[in-house]
Amino acid sequence: MLQLTKPLAFIDLETTGVNLGTDRIIEIAIVKVLTDGNRSVKRKLINPGISIPKASSDVHGITDEMVKDAPFFKQVAQELKQFLDGCDLAGYNSNRFDIPLLVEEFLRAEVEFEIEGQKNARCPTDFLQNGTSYFICGLSILLSKIVRECALCRGRCHRDIRNLILASGAISCFG
Repeated sequence: MLQLTKPLAFIDLETTGVNLGTDRIIEIAIVKVLTDGNRSVKRKLINPGISIPKASSDVHGITDEMVKDAPFFKQVAQELKQFLDGCDLAGYNSNRFDIPLLVEEFLRAEVEFEIEGQKNARCPTDFLQNGTSYFICGLSILLSKIVRECALCRGRCHRDIRNLILASGAISCFG
């Protein structure tokens, strides 16, 4: 069992697009693995304040109608910051996209969010994709095989929080 010295937060964002400067978060899912092995989950739809392009909706299934009554990021920024405070960060492609976009959203909301001193995008606490494999602490996990064998994720898998839960469970198996 992996012994964590601080909580590890697996983050997954759904967004209006892939431009870090102009696109916005429309859903955030976080699975936080605590040092005692327990998990805490937070998932929120976010009103981006801009229209969600059809091409983006086609990927994750989130529409303008679904987020019209959701809070803006600025309204939930403090809550998210408190949930993530003291955590190392992890996620699929998080060093290139999720964490930079999350930092941008905190900056736009004028909420100080420091990742200085937190581990992110560097083993041992982050995982990156290589084909259909995820590398967690340098160990290859065929997540797609796990999902298939456990009969998880039938149909659209892009915003399936079970992927984060699987990853957070898999990382806790190694030490």
